[in-house]
Amino acid sequence: MQKGQSERAGDRNELERRADKSFQGKVVVKILIGTGQAATKVEVGESELEAPAVHECIREVIGGWEFPAIKKAAWFTYPFAFSPAY
Repeated sequence: MQKGQSERAGDRNELERRADKSFQGKVVVKILIGTGQAATKVEVGESELEAPAVHECIREVIGGWEFPAIKKAAWFTYPFAFSPAY
């Protein structure tokens, strides 16, 4: 097993456990957008989910987004609502 592979397996297991209808709640994310159109910092501010793998996934995905150009770096807060789709 390669380094990091066991952590990813653990993350997948956590996400699979969360695949039931009780997995719902709000996660508020704070994003620092720099002048280079990228998120320079992403933090989970508050969360109704006890799901570290989901929090890490949110941080990683948002960290890769490109944002509109701004003149001065600024913090933005965005809520994500998770609810069953079925």
